[in-house]
Amino acid sequence: MGAFVFDQVFIISPDMREVLVAVHGEDKIVNTYNGVDTDFFNDKDLSREKKIIAVGSLKDEKGFKYLIEAYALMTKQGSQFSDYKLILVGEGALRESLEELASQLGVENEVSLIGHKGQEELLALYNESEIFVLSSVSEGFPKVLLEAMACGCKVVVTKVGCVESILPSYRFVVCPANAEQLASSLESCIASFDEDVDRDILRSVITKHSWDKVQTQYSDKYKGLL
Repeated sequence: MGAFVFDQVFIISPDMREVLVAVHGEDKIVNTYNGVDTDFFNDKDLSREKKIIAVGSLKDEKGFKYLIEAYALMTKQGSQFSDYKLILVGEGALRESLEELASQLGVENEVSLIGHKGQEELLALYNESEIFVLSSVSEGFPKVLLEAMACGCKVVVTKVGCVESILPSYRFVVCPANAEQLASSLESCIASFDEDVDRDILRSVITKHSWDKVQTQYSDKYKGLL
């Protein structure tokens, strides 16, 4: 069987580029980011609760171990952040070990692993939570980050995949697998998030990555091949 020949190869993260250029050639690689449906995922202007939310499969790549450790650090006894709750949305093999970790750190009553949620439930959770955290140690293009931003969450993220290219001038970006940095950034985000500067950065990203804009990119490239 002969090798497949492609006219164009779409990638959603710059991390994929080097390997695919070696296979297909520089001129065939097209970088197109993920998009978010802003008709569905949007800010309902609800009253935000003191909730920190993270969404993803309960596996090592999502870094939830470091997030629970960071949460325990920032909510230690006497902390001004001790009334915040942490909610993990998703299922996976690490559920039991993450629950054990929360218990060992004394935060089992404040950390909720609520399992998989449908789109409507997720939309409501984004809209009632103050902060979304991407604690991953490995990612491509995290679509949940776009969903949370579109719903008006403040965000704290790790330097993985194409996160830095999505948010090049955003303050609350930390190294992965570092609970101390993550805790510090969460505290700063709560205490000093600027509704003019920081919020404008997030809004500009959503404008750029609305599904309509991304769809047009794909459409234009396909039309160019006709």
